[in-house]
Amino acid sequence: MQGKVHLYTGEGKGKTTAAVGLAVRALGRGLSVAFWQFLKPAGNSGEELALRHFPNLKWQACGRQGFIGAEGPTEEDRRLAHFAWEGALRDIHSSKFDLIVLDEIALVCHLGIIPPSEVVAGIISRSATVEIVMTGRNAPSELWEVADYITEMKRHRHPYETGLAAREGMEF
Repeated sequence: MQGKVHLYTGEGKGKTTAAVGLAVRALGRGLSVAFWQFLKPAGNSGEELALRHFPNLKWQACGRQGFIGAEGPTEEDRRLAHFAWEGALRDIHSSKFDLIVLDEIALVCHLGIIPPSEVVAGIISRSATVEIVMTGRNAPSELWEVADYITEMKRHRHPYETGLAAREGMEF
């Protein structure tokens, strides 16, 4: 099977959810999946709580509580993102995984934490059978260029706009 590259980007909700859906499909077919979450803390999402029970899944969340606020990325955000990227690269080159998800990598690139050219180089150097999924807002053009599938989520309405906080089980 020829591995393809997916990009889920845009301001709308559903980027991580789409990646999780593809991961569930792959896991259900017996494929091995590495799911790397950049900028998100471990143990906080319903996706992680549900999927960690699959024996053919590696889940690694590398972020701090609070995500990134208006102040932008902290030094801790940068350190954790680089740690995640180094681990994801090892998985990309290991031939252990059929599908590798790089959740929020587009935002990491947009924020200047990891250069998009470095992510592209990692992706194009993978084994030809490895499928890659990238998610995140504000995906740089370099990520668009390397992707075989591109889905842009567009927000038309969201309860956040009225002050509704993220709800457990629906938004995380």
